[in-house]
Amino acid sequence: LEKIRIYLLLIIAFFAFPIFALRARLRSKKDGLRILIFPQLTRIGDLVCTTPVFRSIKEKYPESSLSVLVTPKTAPIIKNNPCIDHIILLEDREYLDFFGLLRFFRKISDRRFTHSFNLAISTLGTLTALFGLIPNRVKISRKNRPFAELLSDWMNTERVLYKSGDYLPELYLDALKCLGVKGIAKKEVFTDRGSDELVQKKFSELNLEGNIVGISVTAGNKVKEWPTERFGDLANRLLKESGVSVVFIGAPSDVEKMKEAAKYTDSRAKVISDVPLIALPSLIKKLSLFISADTGATHIAEALEIPLIDIVGPVDPREQAPRGDTSIVLTPPKSIPPTIFALRPPGDPELSKKATEAISVEEVFDVAKRLL
Repeated sequence: LEKIRIYLLLIIAFFAFPIFALRARLRSKKDGLRILIFPQLTRIGDLVCTTPVFRSIKEKYPESSLSVLVTPKTAPIIKNNPCIDHIILLEDREYLDFFGLLRFFRKISDRRFTHSFNLAISTLGTLTALFGLIPNRVKISRKNRPFAELLSDWMNTERVLYKSGDYLPELYLDALKCLGVKGIAKKEVFTDRGSDELVQKKFSELNLEGNIVGISVTAGNKVKEWPTERFGDLANRLLKESGVSVVFIGAPSDVEKMKEAAKYTDSRAKVISDVPLIALPSLIKKLSLFISADTGATHIAEALEIPLIDIVGPVDPREQAPRGDTSIVLTPPKSIPPTIFALRPPGDPELSKKATEAISVEEVFDVAKRLL
């Protein structure tokens, strides 16, 4: 059904393109620079990797109006970002309904954007910009792209080519060249007072104090996840040999895995699963060290300059992995190539499993001691 909706819209866009393009060009620009950013809609890490774009635009054009299109799932991560003027939500009721999407496009058109930046390499992003009558439509493109993108990429006014191994925050900044914008690829997240107080109360209830190590046992993609028993063994060693407090961090759906890992510590490690997403940066900000497989929270920790260990496993570390001075990215041996990429299909699942299992508890523990 999703493909049918997209292809129906593509047919309309193909035959009506001259009308859409002309109407977009004839629009008045008296409202100044009005920019729409279309990032990856559902993945937190990708959204955090987009944040250098927001700051760079506002530094160059402080009077511009900057809007970011996201889903309700990821919106809390950017809610406190002072560079964003408007957060536009794409609700399920709009995305899952053909006429709902047409109404959504009308909503975009009513905002009279002058520029759109489709950083999600998305056909939906192209259609949103075209149906939304945005005159300047910039898209990240790629060589081996799906058929829908082959049919629609030409509808953008400018394309920026993604190559395997590109560091995505820098690639996103390259897309802003048409605005004369240059920037530094530094990720950013922001907290608010209410979230800080909520997390402080939670830590007090659990008697978490001193050096606190946070661990995330899940990664949103099972093929990237380090074995749960290894996280449990690691937590046990940290508690016994490093004199720290350990807390497993995750969503309500992760509770069983976190409790399983906590069993290895005789339940001395704590579990937090009820902190809302908007408060996750406040939680990570209180840690002395954060350890995780490659997931969205690692990018939050990097943005907050919290020491972290990214067990990157099968993920290509060149594309998004943390690069901060206090970030350690643990990769498998060079004989095991990456199989998980940000903007292209995954590789052999057997190699992915080998890459994940190639990193030992001893290796992570030694790095943790050094960082602590």
